[in-house]
Amino acid sequence: PGARAAEIAEALALPLPPALFLIRQIPRHSGLGSGTQMGLALAAAIAGFHGRTLDATGLARASGRGRRSGIGIAAFEQGGFLVDAGRATHTVTPPLIARQEWPEDWRVVLISDASDEGLSGSKESAAFESLPGMSAALANELAYLTLMVLLPALAERDFLRFTRAVGRIQAANGAHFSTAQNGCYSSPRVAAVLNWLEANGRAGFGQSSWGPTGFVFSDSEQEANVLADDLKRRFGAAHGVSFSVVRGRNRGAEIRVTP
Repeated sequence: PGARAAEIAEALALPLPPALFLIRQIPRHSGLGSGTQMGLALAAAIAGFHGRTLDATGLARASGRGRRSGIGIAAFEQGGFLVDAGRATHTVTPPLIARQEWPEDWRVVLISDASDEGLSGSKESAAFESLPGMSAALANELAYLTLMVLLPALAERDFLRFTRAVGRIQAANGAHFSTAQNGCYSSPRVAAVLNWLEANGRAGFGQSSWGPTGFVFSDSEQEANVLADDLKRRFGAAHGVSFSVVRGRNRGAEIRVTP
């Protein structure tokens, strides 16, 4: 990330630190928000090195992130399950309108395809420009599902209602974006897993952002591990996909400044 760090340091009007060490990162262009998290982390590191503290909005401005979505910034700042309001005519960063604590016992099985990449940069911008506008009826349905079904279900820890709402939202979004990603899911390998889950009556699955990463929710760590092991046996390396069990994070990034 050297070139990007130099750009961020210039935006902050600060000298670039003599060295930056990247120990681990989210896979790039996988649909998991790696670009925003990397940009915010670099901005925080550079500012912290010089004794400056910036809030998430300042970090986003310095790193040029948050123009399309406010979720990555809010995740860096506070974590949890987040909903932003999207863009209006003069929106700079889509505002956060809802946050819920993620249930401690719920888990997510991630379905990864390291051989594929989701859309990003100029290709992502071109895809958005080529897509038809979402109908008012569909937008209203998605808003209702999010605000009146999904969020209340999450607050009440109603796993079945939550996963059913996720499934309906994902199906609608997948159909809307299908022309830009050659189907409801961008990776055929991940699609095979998700289609199998649907055929076997599973709810609460879908694609993260532009993919290729897919996901499916579980109501406990034990159930998630059993499901992940089953999927590994059925698909796994021979199909070019891998599986991991993760939990939600209900806190923001930890920034430590040491002597």
